[in-house]
Amino acid sequence: MEDLSPLWISLKTAGLATIFAFFLGITVAGWMFSYRGKGKGIIDSILTLPIVLPPTVVGFLLLLLLGRNSPVGQLLRQLGISVILSWPATVIAATVVAFPLMYKTVLAAFKQVNQDLINCARTLGASECRVFWQVLLPLAWPGVMAGTVLAFARALGEFGATLMLAGSIPGRTQTIAIAIFFAAQAGRMGEALLWVLIMVAIALVAITIINYEQGVGSREQGVGNREQGIEKKSNIEVSKGSPLTPLNKGGTRTSLIKGGTRASLNQGGKEQGAGKKSNIEVSKGSPLTPLNKGGTRTSLIKGGTRASLNQGGKEQGAGKKSNIEVSKGSPLTPLNKGGTRTSLIKGGTRASLNQGGKEQGIEKKSNIEPSQGLLVELRKEVSSSFTLDAKFTANGKPLGILGASGSGKSMTLRCIAGLATPTQGRIVLNGRVLFDSKQGINLPPHQRRIGFVFQNYALFPHMNVAENIGFGLQELPKAQRNKRVWKYIELMHLQGLEKRYPHELSGGQQQRVALARAMAIAPEALLLDEPLSALDTYLRNQIEMLLTEIFSTYQGATLFVTHKLEEAYRVCGNLLVLSEGNVIGYDSKEAIFEHPPSFRVAQLTECKNFSRVEIIDHQKIQALDWNCSLSVVEPIRKSLAYVGIRAHHLRFVKEPNQDNTFPCWLVTMSETQHRVTLYLNLYTASRNTGLMDCPLNPPILGDFDIITPQNWGARGAGDFDIITPQNWGARGAKQTKLGKSYNPQQYHLQAEVFKEKWHQIKAWPQPWYVQLDALRLILMES
Repeated sequence: MEDLSPLWISLKTAGLATIFAFFLGITVAGWMFSYRGKGKGIIDSILTLPIVLPPTVVGFLLLLLLGRNSPVGQLLRQLGISVILSWPATVIAATVVAFPLMYKTVLAAFKQVNQDLINCARTLGASECRVFWQVLLPLAWPGVMAGTVLAFARALGEFGATLMLAGSIPGRTQTIAIAIFFAAQAGRMGEALLWVLIMVAIALVAITIINYEQGVGSREQGVGNREQGIEKKSNIEVSKGSPLTPLNKGGTRTSLIKGGTRASLNQGGKEQGAGKKSNIEVSKGSPLTPLNKGGTRTSLIKGGTRASLNQGGKEQGAGKKSNIEVSKGSPLTPLNKGGTRTSLIKGGTRASLNQGGKEQGIEKKSNIEPSQGLLVELRKEVSSSFTLDAKFTANGKPLGILGASGSGKSMTLRCIAGLATPTQGRIVLNGRVLFDSKQGINLPPHQRRIGFVFQNYALFPHMNVAENIGFGLQELPKAQRNKRVWKYIELMHLQGLEKRYPHELSGGQQQRVALARAMAIAPEALLLDEPLSALDTYLRNQIEMLLTEIFSTYQGATLFVTHKLEEAYRVCGNLLVLSEGNVIGYDSKEAIFEHPPSFRVAQLTECKNFSRVEIIDHQKIQALDWNCSLSVVEPIRKSLAYVGIRAHHLRFVKEPNQDNTFPCWLVTMSETQHRVTLYLNLYTASRNTGLMDCPLNPPILGDFDIITPQNWGARGAGDFDIITPQNWGARGAKQTKLGKSYNPQQYHLQAEVFKEKWHQIKAWPQPWYVQLDALRLILMES
């Protein structure tokens, strides 16, 4: 075989066609990935059509499009360009058949990228163009390379369309595929076999490259995707200066920071190491405030006021110039003359303290002005069966959002951040209208200046720690950007980790990086979507302490989503409770916990004991499910439907002649390392005779089914169905630590006591006596 022109023509044609398909495929795939308009399926079908149709059909359609009698062909003739039966025709045919493979492969790679990574980049101020080039394309690059190789292989092997459009002109348009066909047709089987072997070798090389690229993608990205949001068990070394370090003897805390010193307070309130200057400076617009001279820190005070206290507890800073410069639009508000600080709380006003500690600037309660804090009034029709309807404000104290899974917590944050569009409503942040359905305003996420910490942290797997933190600071000069990044590396105690990639970090370290990245852009609001859910107990406690310290100095609106009451109670000052898309509770955490307004709010705040009620008089109710009458101290509303009491509020007493005190028997128990949960049966004393309505003989665990109080009248109070041990499984009974059997619905009350108390009462003879303190009873509407 002396003529090698088919090889060079094929390589040249396939190479140029691959270049065209590469750029066209990426461009069209990127457009289709973000397109949300009508007819998307039809457009995709048209773009994919050449990969489905027989090559000869594609060639025939190209002839109709580029032929002399077509409008395009006549235009080309006027320009002196001849396409048919030319080498450019082979490139056109190869590009058309290779394009769908490139397009579909790249589009599939784009869809495999975690959407949270794209949304995170948007909230960090990145435009759609920057998101595409710096996040989407790099993460999808293995798929792009695989599509490129497939497109090259398809263009190299193209036969039917090329023959129809370019013909078989030796030395001009005859490719390897066409040469094989005509060699076999002419009986030159050896020549045809040689070309076949060349094609097989090229195909094997292409497959090898694809497998290699996919393997690289798995190593670079797959590990990061698996690790993000999943805790890797490892020991975390807490550097000096960490807020997680324990108190030293005498009540002091070592608080050194690498490269500098952070002052801390000793037991008497004095500063340790105050002579050393910290290298952490608060830049303009930063939401963090440093320790003041003397070891004090500006912080929130219950009631909505903020003041800094000196060693004696008095306010300091009056007459002294603040060293914190606050730019316009920053969530920090400067001290007024005289050392006071003005800001708003729920109701429209926050009081500030003057030098003598007296309150000033108190005004009458009014509706919150949209010019301050976060105002949310939104309605989002998520599906035909679920609509989110939320109205609230956030100012000063972190607002915890509680709710069961699917209640709309995360969707609320997404609407505020601009990642989802409400059906109607209004969202205002510090006077800036982010969304208004009536005015047609809907700012894109990169213009909202909102920091978002995602549940899986959404760290960019192709960027190291420093690059992740600095992603939202691209508008700053390089020197200033590096300084800001290092400031948050120190603040979050990430020294030595700045060159590591996300998959090389533990869960707690990933969480701190995500928090540093969100805080670095000096956001006007900070949204955290269940940031502690993927951490184990040890790391969760550490991050909680870090969050508490950060929130104490951050002046923007903070929303903290969680489904755990303990997390919200420790971290937040106010609570918002969502249920099935509706706000059912909104108040301070103390009010929500002590006086939940409804049965559902009490459930979501982990109250364990409930009973339906009937009103007896203005101070007495009948608990139907506990079969007892209770004295109450709160006013009884006509809409009263339930009474409840928290498990840890039940008291065990030895004196039965007290209000709301009843005999009880232990059904079963469960224990943790510190607490014991007791499941109790409760029987009521008759108001008229003082005798019990049911026998005082304590039940024998494991030998009976307890009849619920509603059925006592039909069966006789205290009657039991005797069950032999052999039949426990058939009746749904469960083994317990006591070696007995019980049905989890067959008890009246749950009590939680510390183990020290349990060791006392377990030796008491039964029946025990439990008191339901009237001050602890929760009266609830339906």
